[in-house]
Amino acid sequence: MSAKKPSKLCKASYLLLAVIILLLAAAYLFNKSVSSHLRELCRYKCSEVVNRMLTECIKDAVNGEKYYIADISEDGSIRGLSADTSKLNTLQNSVRAALTDRLSADRYEKITITVGDLIDSPFLSGKGSEITVKFQQSGVADTDIKTEFTSAGINQTRVTVSVVASVEFIALLPSGNEKIVVSEELIAADEIIVGKTPAILAENSTRT
Repeated sequence: MSAKKPSKLCKASYLLLAVIILLLAAAYLFNKSVSSHLRELCRYKCSEVVNRMLTECIKDAVNGEKYYIADISEDGSIRGLSADTSKLNTLQNSVRAALTDRLSADRYEKITITVGDLIDSPFLSGKGSEITVKFQQSGVADTDIKTEFTSAGINQTRVTVSVVASVEFIALLPSGNEKIVVSEELIAADEIIVGKTPAILAENSTRT
């Protein structure tokens, strides 16, 4: 006895089920792609926010300070250089407090893009429905200081002080809230010292 052939209704049901599965898979992949693009855009925007605020904080905190101690000989020449840890700690604390204060304001930053912006095509850029994503800083800004002494030529030493700031944000994505951590590093002081500085000190790098 031969098996019954599937009815037209049964075939249609299978076809409909396959279409539904394909549509669900496409929707899942699209949502995943959108969330990924939005996450990267938020990360970029968060970096811009931290960079702008960190620049302002450093400008207010530095105020012409010198963050090194020079070992000067009797004839007035510089024999060695070392980091001024007291001033560096003050710089770090000042920048951290100012940055946290700026970021603690109860407001949301936001970005607005179109669906076309999420598709890598110049023809679709700026087209389609708008999507607005908000993000807000959470927690306390963390800062670190990097001090480098490097040779800048004969009897010349370059002293560079950089501030590294790490800030955590919460982005309100369509897929749910997501934590985004960004770090920015900016130079706070950069000076070339002329003197008889020992090479071993000139190439030293410290971190506070």
